[in-house]
Order: sequence, then structure tokens, then C-alpha cells
Amino acid sequence: QEKHIREQSAIMDIKNKEIQVAVDGLRGGGVRTTAWVAQDALSAGAYLALCCDEVFMASGARLGAITPVVEGPGGIMQIPEDDARAKMLSAMRADVRGLIERRGNATPELLALAEAMVDPRLGRIYEVQIEGRDGLQRNLVVDETAMESLTRDGSRVLTQTQLGTAPLTLTGSEALRFGFSSGTFATLDELVRQELGVPPSAIERVERNWSEEAVAWLEAIKPLLFVVGFLLLLAELKMPGFGVPGVLGILFVALALFSSWLVGLADWTEIL
Repeated sequence: QEKHIREQSAIMDIKNKEIQVAVDGLRGGGVRTTAWVAQDALSAGAYLALCCDEVFMASGARLGAITPVVEGPGGIMQIPEDDARAKMLSAMRADVRGLIERRGNATPELLALAEAMVDPRLGRIYEVQIEGRDGLQRNLVVDETAMESLTRDGSRVLTQTQLGTAPLTLTGSEALRFGFSSGTFATLDELVRQELGVPPSAIERVERNWSEEAVAWLEAIKPLLFVVGFLLLLAELKMPGFGVPGVLGILFVALALFSSWLVGLADWTEIL
């Protein structure tokens, strides 16, 4: 299991680099990208939203929880506490900071919140107003450890508000207040008309086609297709001649293996 987790970690690093190359290529080509969060941009959705030049959200939308996970034999699971996890979280925190800095509105509070979206070890996240030993008042976003350091350094906490617990998720109004979001709109049509200056009729929407819907359905029942298909083939081997069980068995196994081929996602497993 540990070997599998390390392999998945290496694969994720490669995929992150591929995503970054694609994003950098878009920016280098002069294409401006805008993310619209209608409901939830969580995990990879939040990462992709922050890859864009600007983010707009609906009032009830959420953004955050970018903690890296791995896919194991039992499905999606958290990475066990070890040096590999610490390195991955550190790299991911730096990656997300880089995304924020490229947008040009990087404040210390914004960077601290971005890191809190990634690293669950930060614990509770606070927005505080402090008065330092020099008498100056400042607003900060801190985690539990930094909060304890402030009191030890002699700073006086004037106000304290808990924003949440890492990995942090922000609402649309919170994302706008801290600078993750550039505005709040009720609908996508309202956004493109008022902010982007594009008539809604000019939008080209990319929707799922029939093959993608079919693949999604076949992927959901793939284990069942394999089991039933092999049972039918086994029954065919026990019977003289070649009949309906053999035909159905080949059909079910073929559907399980070649469903990804319909949308161009076939890998070496399907080809072999």
C-alpha cells in the first residue's frame, strides 16, 4: 500500500506539471481565462479556478479544500502521515501560492488563506486584529500556531474571528472579501453581460455529448459488466458449441474494456 501511495504521488506530480504547462501556455498565447463558480469549486475544482486569471462566484458558492489525496484500492483516501505527505503538502502550498501571486493581488492574508486550503495540519484559521508592542494595529490571518506566537510576542489580540478549520473552504462573500473572487453574480449570463461585455447569445457552451453520457453510465457499472461477462464466458466453456452465453459474455467484457474508447480516453490496458 505504501508503494502504491508513492507511485500515485509521483503520478500526481507529473499531472500537476502538465496542468501548469497548459495554463502557462494559455497565458503566453494571450488568452485571458475566467472561472465562474456557480455552486462548488472544491479540491481539483478550486485548483483549476485559481489557475484562471480571475474568478467570479455566485453568492451561495464555495471555494477551497485543495488537499491532495490519492486513489488506492479502496477508492479516494487521505495520504498517511509521513515524510512523503509532508513533502507533497509543502509543494502543493508553494504551487497554490504561485497561482495567487501570478494574478497580481497577492496579500499576506490571501496567501495564508490559500495555504490553509491545502494543508489540514494548520488546524483552526483565525482572522485577528492585533495591537503590537509598538502600538500599531494590524489585521492578520493566522493559524493556531501563529496565534500562540502572537500572544507570546507580547501582541494584544483586539478581535478574533474563526474562519474555519483547515483544509479551509470559503463562501462566495468570504472569497470576495479576501480577494479570491473578483465579483459576485447571480447567473453566468449576468456575469458575461455586465462584467465581460459579451452578449449571452455569443457564448458557445460545451456540453456533454451522448458518448460521454454513455461512458459515464458504463464506467459506473463496469465491475458488474466484468463479473457477468466472465460468468457467461465460463458457462459457454461448459456447454457444447457456441451460443448466446458466449455472445453476451464477449459483449459485456467488450463494453467494460472499450467504453473509454468512445471519448478518446483509452489507455494501454484497453488497447492490450
